[in-house]
Amino acid sequence: MKKFILATIAGLYSFALWYIIGAFYSTSFDITSWSVETRAVISMFGGLTSFITIITYIMWDDIKP
Repeated sequence: MKKFILATIAGLYSFALWYIIGAFYSTSFDITSWSVETRAVISMFGGLTSFITIITYIMWDDIKP
C-alpha cells in the first residue's frame, strides 16, 4: 500500500510540473484564462506523463536490471 501511495504522489508531482509549464506559457495560474488548445495539450501530456510515472514507480522492481 505504501508503494501505491508513493506512486500516486510521484504522479501528482509529474502532473504539477506540466501544470506549471502551462501556467508560465499562458502567464496565468488561473486555468480558466488559458486557451482551449493549451488546456488540451497540458491535460494530455500531464495525464500521460502522470500515468507513465505511476506505472513505472509501481513496477520498478520488476524492470530494473
